[in-house]
Amino acid sequence: MESLVLKIERKEKGPKGTVKRLRKAGFLPGVFYGKGQESQAIRLPLKEFKKLYKDRSVLNKIIQIAGLKGDIPLPAIIKELQRDAVSGEIIHVDFQYVSENKEIKLYIPVSLTGLPIGVKEQGGIVQQQLRQVHISSLPKNIPQKIVIDISALKIGNAIFLKDLKLTDVHVFHNPETVIVSVVAPRTIEEKPAETVETPLEPERIGEKKEEGEEKAAEGKEAKAPEGKEGKAEKGKSAEGKPAAGEAKADKGKAEKGKVEKGKVEKGKSEKKK
Repeated sequence: MESLVLKIERKEKGPKGTVKRLRKAGFLPGVFYGKGQESQAIRLPLKEFKKLYKDRSVLNKIIQIAGLKGDIPLPAIIKELQRDAVSGEIIHVDFQYVSENKEIKLYIPVSLTGLPIGVKEQGGIVQQQLRQVHISSLPKNIPQKIVIDISALKIGNAIFLKDLKLTDVHVFHNPETVIVSVVAPRTIEEKPAETVETPLEPERIGEKKEEGEEKAAEGKEAKAPEGKEGKAEKGKSAEGKPAAGEAKADKGKAEKGKVEKGKVEKGKSEKKK
């Protein structure tokens, strides 16, 4: 495994705001720790670290840290990086000491190379399900990265974790885990637009007219018998009571009869005398 050399300095404790002033001065604060090692606050030139970090495979390389133990470099790996939430600038780095005789755990990135037949000739799509592999290994056996050639893949083909030839490392994933596959593109079937026929509502005006006609007819039927009965009652009253002229004529006849009767009775009385 390739190793690099990085010179760092101890960072002395200072008052509040020291870290900010350190960053303004062009230094990157960090910490160095590990089993059997004293945890120490450190600082290093930010430009030097950026040059080193241009190649992201540095995360899987042993870095020889110089400046902490005289002229003896200490092997370490970059364990963690912290970035500014707004600018994305690296603001802190953690170095973990590693023993060359003890296994360490880390993630190895997976890179793909080549254009699959399934994409070039069949119009398929590449799907990468696993982008890094979790392993444990001695520092000298750690692979910098895993490169997979996918040129021969057709639609429906896949490469599994068990297909990788990793030696002297322990892999924590299931061997049947799919790393990459080529799949057919999804086609969206265009369905014809469905025309929904909305039922026509009955004409309200007609209903109102019909209702009005029915009510009018009912009203006529109701009024008709009342009229006949009224006329009949009036007729009865006319028949029961004599007209005014007839009543007067009858009265006159009655009075005339009384007068005549009186004359007859008077004649009888005269005869008796």
